[in-house]
This record gives sequence, structure tokens and C-alpha cells, in this order.
Amino acid sequence: MKRFSRAIRFGITLSVVAASLFASQAIAGTGTVIKYDQPIGHLGPNGTNMMTWGEDIPSDVDWNKIMQSPTVPPNWVIADDFRDPFDSPVITVKWWGSYVGPTFRETATGLETKFGPGSEDGYLVSFFSDIPDPDGSRTNPEAWSRPGTLLGSYVLPFDKVRWKETPFIGWHEPNTNPDDPRLRIYEYEADLMDAHFDHGIAGGPAHPNGFDQKPGTTYWISIVAEVGHKLEAVQVPGSNELQWISQDTGKFAQEHYWGWHTSPRDAGDLATMSHLFMPGNEWEYLQGWQPIDPRHGLHDMAFQLKTIPEPSAMLLAALALAGSSLVARRRRS
Repeated sequence: MKRFSRAIRFGITLSVVAASLFASQAIAGTGTVIKYDQPIGHLGPNGTNMMTWGEDIPSDVDWNKIMQSPTVPPNWVIADDFRDPFDSPVITVKWWGSYVGPTFRETATGLETKFGPGSEDGYLVSFFSDIPDPDGSRTNPEAWSRPGTLLGSYVLPFDKVRWKETPFIGWHEPNTNPDDPRLRIYEYEADLMDAHFDHGIAGGPAHPNGFDQKPGTTYWISIVAEVGHKLEAVQVPGSNELQWISQDTGKFAQEHYWGWHTSPRDAGDLATMSHLFMPGNEWEYLQGWQPIDPRHGLHDMAFQLKTIPEPSAMLLAALALAGSSLVARRRRS
């Protein structure tokens, strides 16, 4: 009877240890486990077909222009749906894209042109509910699933985004110079807790530290590059709180400058495109979502959603570790 009670106390202790480990992971805020994956389609460094060709679909806005009009370019917003059987939260988002044009800034010496990483001021990652395809066919041109209610948005300054150049290039027209920098695919990753959280719904799945999706439920994610606007987190004097300060960067774009890459994984429904409008201090995703029409026929976007280990898995690992420790202790005795 004493051994049984000791085992119960031992299990409770391990539960507390696992919960503490889980909490520390949540505070760290970086997902280490891939819970959903739509890889990029690309060409290899020597032009070898890798899976299938991918291409970039413009998904970018000029922040100052969307405050005036929902249609003045650049203003494309791309969204794609996802669903998985896990109830673990989305902590980290990874995505892939290319630079399709420059951004500009007026200086005392003339017009400064920027191209490549850092030409954008940041990214806007948003989650939506799902409006399903009425007949589920995916072939009816008059009906398709699309984003519904905006559940929450995460505004990520560029300095909160981890990026690196990949060895891959995307789809291109015949006779295009393969060394054209516009073909280069870049990888981006960011933790949602590093973003300015906005447009959340009380009691909804989106919150400042991540997105608590329900297993088996379809959601939509939108990833958009933005220029002309920057948020910076500054500490409030005399407290540990951070306050987000909005700044005009002076940058602007005349045409599309960044594109989200497509994926060969045929999952869910077709990715869709709409526009973003920001009358006053509120932004609005226009509801006229339309399926994208890529040149190469890939209709899904390239992204990964990452989470942290579930407490149950960590508890099993802790039990195994502690169990081996007990066996070793008995052998020594």
C-alpha cells in the first residue's frame, strides 16, 4: 500500500515537472514541432525539377495606399485553408516567398530603391474562420470555400522575422535568366508572440501568444508583406509593459514587390485572393474572395505551422526518464 501511494506521489511530481517544462516552452514562444506542412514547389539549383515547379503569387500592400483605397496597387491579399487533427496551438509560422519588384524611399539625394529582404517593413499574418464550398465539389466556378470571420491578426515588424535565402528558384518564363534575383526563393519564420496582436475576438482562438485551433476544424491563414508602416515595441516608463508605437517609414511601392510561393500539396480548397482596406484605424478584408489563377497550376500556398510538445508527450518522456533512474538506483542498492 505504501508503494502504491509512493507511485501516485511520484506521478504527481512528474506531472508538475512536465507542466513546468510545458510552461517554459510556451514562454519561449518558438514552435519546435511541425503540426501542419505545405512545402514549396521549386526548381533545384541546376534547374532540375524538384517535386514540381512553384511560383510566387503577389501578396503585398502599401500601408498608406490602403488607407485611401482598396484597389490602388499594390493590394493583393492571398489566403489558404488548413486543417489538422491536433489541438495544440499554432506558436510559430514559417512561409516561403520571392521578391518580384522594388520598394522606394525619397531621400535628400534622390529616390532610394530597395530590393530583397528588408525592402518590406514587415508582414501581416491573419487567421479566419471558414465559409465552406456549398456543394463540396471544388469544380463549381460559382461556388468555392473562402475565408469568413477575421479571428485575429499578427503584425510582425521585419526585425521580428527570421529569414534566409534558399538554394532554390521558382517557376519562370522560358529563356529567363536563371540568375535573375526575382526567381530566388526565401524562407521566413516568426513567433506569433513577437507580433502586435490585433482584431482578436473575445473568447476566440487567437490570442497574443498563439492560435488555439480546434482539431478537425478548417481555418484560413493569410500572409501579406507590407511597406510604408512599421510597429516598434517600446517599454512603458516605470513598468514592465510594452507599448507598440506606429511609425511611417517613408517607403512606398508602385507595383507588386513580394509574392508568396505555391505548394504542390493539394490540400483543402483553392487558395483565394482579395484586397485590404483600412478606413480610419480599422482594417477590413474585402469579402470578394476569388480563387487564385496561377500560371503553373499549383493552387495551394507554401507554409508550415509549428507548435510545442504536448504535455502528455513530455510527461511520458519524464516518466521514462525517472523510471530508468529508479531502476538504476535499485541496482546500486
